[in-house]
Amino acid sequence: METILDDMCECWTSALKSMPRFCFYIGLLFLQTACGIEPHINCTDAKKVHVGMRQADVVKLLGDPYFVSLSKDNVVFGWQDKEDIRLVKNSLQIHINPQTGLINNIEGTCAE
Repeated sequence: METILDDMCECWTSALKSMPRFCFYIGLLFLQTACGIEPHINCTDAKKVHVGMRQADVVKLLGDPYFVSLSKDNVVFGWQDKEDIRLVKNSLQIHINPQTGLINNIEGTCAE
């Protein structure tokens, strides 16, 4: 039994290592949705975010994003203060270049 589990773990590990970056982001999107993250944003911290900053540093500063979306050229992470988009007063969206992991655009009411 242990060898089957070991083989499954090894197979899963090798698949993760060879997974393209965009598949990682798709998986992250599903994990974010499955975890039921509540909307939250601190505009004081959000004003510290700047173009050229690394994705990991922004997540460390602001916490997990409320939403993640994918486009042809960017991955967009977003934070907002309300679940219903019509009621949102404070928001921040960062556009990340998937090849470099660096922010190339910032939008929202909490942007610098």
